[in-house]
Amino acid sequence: MSRNALDALSALWERRWPTPAGDRPMRLTHPDRWVRFHSLQESKRYPDDEAEYAVLLERHHTLLNELGPSDTELYVVTREWNGGVIVGR
Repeated sequence: MSRNALDALSALWERRWPTPAGDRPMRLTHPDRWVRFHSLQESKRYPDDEAEYAVLLERHHTLLNELGPSDTELYVVTREWNGGVIVGR
């Protein structure tokens, strides 16, 4: 994605879904658009060992495969961003 396209996407995003004031969670500000994927048992957020990490990675790959073919671009939108561009798969 070019820098101009990235800037245009950022501006459009901010117009449609402005950054919440303070540290208010996205799930409270935009409950109709917020989603969280539970990748480990019992909604656990972080793996404790290699076995749990393998489960997490396999489930993330499954989700990405469901979103579309691997030869197309996928953009990840986060609440915080430092301005840097990371290119990779």
